[in-house]
Amino acid sequence: MFDDDVRIAALDVRIFDEGNPDGVIDLGRLLCMAGWQPTRNPLLGSGLGIETDTATEKSQSGAESFDRREPFRVYTLNYGYLPEQEALDRGLEMARRIGIDGEVFVVNDYRPANLHRLSFLARLRQPPVWERSAPRLANISFQLKERLP
Repeated sequence: MFDDDVRIAALDVRIFDEGNPDGVIDLGRLLCMAGWQPTRNPLLGSGLGIETDTATEKSQSGAESFDRREPFRVYTLNYGYLPEQEALDRGLEMARRIGIDGEVFVVNDYRPANLHRLSFLARLRQPPVWERSAPRLANISFQLKERLP
């Protein structure tokens, strides 16, 4: 973990594993990105759901057939009463940089029991909404869609 934003053209990763005589590792994906942990928790009403693009077709007899697509997670995060500058500098600026095609890694709960259910690679479904909620405070809302491999 770096203390500040680091921009580099290459990254040299060295892994020391004396228990691996072949000297081979398999990394599915290496993510190097800035992190943001908002100063406040998401508001009540933020939620995680599952959606699918599976198409359904019904015959005249009522039998259904499916063009199955992999279900994906959708996360709605609403942060309220954040310091205005944090919502602008971290939330809105992050969204501006990544657009709807860039990636974020969402970690809702870092406890091991649910880490695999509540953490995933995602993209913004749409740009967030920023609104002033009180003097020097702001709300910002995100809709995140799981990025499937």
